[in-house]
Amino acid sequence: MIAGWRADFALLYFCYTFPLNQFLLNWAVRCMKIFEVTRWGNDTGDGFNSADTNYLVLASHAEEAAGLVCTRERNADLGRYEILELGVCQAEVQAPVIFRGPYLEHKFMRGAHFTSWAWNARLETWVATPSCTEGEATAQYANGQLAARVCFRKGEKRILQHGVFEHWHANGQLMERAEYQWGRPVGRRESWYADGTLAGRDEWSPGGMRSQRWDRGGRPVSDVFEESGKTARQHGEPGREAPAPALDTQGA
Repeated sequence: MIAGWRADFALLYFCYTFPLNQFLLNWAVRCMKIFEVTRWGNDTGDGFNSADTNYLVLASHAEEAAGLVCTRERNADLGRYEILELGVCQAEVQAPVIFRGPYLEHKFMRGAHFTSWAWNARLETWVATPSCTEGEATAQYANGQLAARVCFRKGEKRILQHGVFEHWHANGQLMERAEYQWGRPVGRRESWYADGTLAGRDEWSPGGMRSQRWDRGGRPVSDVFEESGKTARQHGEPGREAPAPALDTQGA
């Protein structure tokens, strides 16, 4: 009797959980993305204008794609790479893989509008920059968390950043916030580490820009004021008091 009950229970459990397991498996397969990972230049030593080294990679997120390529190339300098998110892969691939590369071509320029990922050495993270012709563009991490939200407007000759510019860490912490007017930053730009510690603050005024940086422990690292059109100097030098920032008063 007990053995029969266990068999019936096992059958019911399988019938109810199989569709869920199959769904999770399909989701894991279908959430893979296609990235083009580019290392600036190549190993032939042809100079700055030479073709770049590229890889096409299937991975769940940009950091994973970078890890595959850096391991292949035995190169830990993440600042030499840029990653372009090309789309979602529908093939049945259940593990990240480099499926083409290296191939030498000049980096694919964004005539079409894709999300670009670049390494931020100060915050030690990959930062997404989505793009569009006009309006708001967004990017997400593999877990669905919003990674970036930026706004663009069409200028006379090119597309310009115009409006609020925000980035988030994968844990949901705000990474950076700034505002642009026709491609120029205005007011204040601030950035934060993943734990919420203030990392940097840039403030623009009619006289120039004051730039401050803090380490992960909240200790000041640098405080520099750069006059418009002149060389930056350490803030606090005699006669170099930074003017009050010209914050945009037309917003909220």
